[in-house]
Amino acid sequence: MPATPGIHAEREVCSDALRLTGRIDLLVIDDADVTVIDFKTGEEDADHDNQVRLYALLWHLDDQTNPEGRPATRLEVAYPSRTRAVEPLDQAGLSALESSTVTRVAAANANTETASPMATPSPEGCQFCQVKHLCDVYWPTIPPAVSEPARRSGSTSKDAPFARTEPEAGISRPPTRPPRSWCEPWRRMCRSRRAPESCCSAFAEPSTRTRMTGSSSRW
Repeated sequence: MPATPGIHAEREVCSDALRLTGRIDLLVIDDADVTVIDFKTGEEDADHDNQVRLYALLWHLDDQTNPEGRPATRLEVAYPSRTRAVEPLDQAGLSALESSTVTRVAAANANTETASPMATPSPEGCQFCQVKHLCDVYWPTIPPAVSEPARRSGSTSKDAPFARTEPEAGISRPPTRPPRSWCEPWRRMCRSRRAPESCCSAFAEPSTRTRMTGSSSRW
């Protein structure tokens, strides 16, 4: 459906030729201008200019939302503290961006069609990846275990959550058993649920997992 004059939040734009779809945070259309606004919650980054220009390109190429082919005449990136204007692209700039985007999309498609897509591990890229444990390229980036005692200690490094390292100098390990003040509430809960107290006498060390089993009819 064509975008009519007014203010449109999260307006979707797409290009079949580029095989890309985007969602403009705020699209403002009036008789004089078409304004594309992209909201950002983090710090300013020069790459944000390229993002808002790509939205402008998708708007320009979307013959369903923009059947008249009106160009985006104003581009803005809005941060919590200020809004920054971005120089819009003229027709030559739009054509150049379209050409480079076609090349990048083709390269990405070719990469994903291979048996082993190229991995580019980085702290930022891998931080929230949910399949990094399956990535053969990711594991060599993790520092190896320093020693078997370090592995048993349960200490981990800050930058590699799966790497075991020696405890830092001057920092003692937590006690093997927790204070009695921690144990009593646990014992009372066990007794109140008729579980044998012997089930509660062993306490796991920090960073370990404990599995409790028993008849469901007794709980």
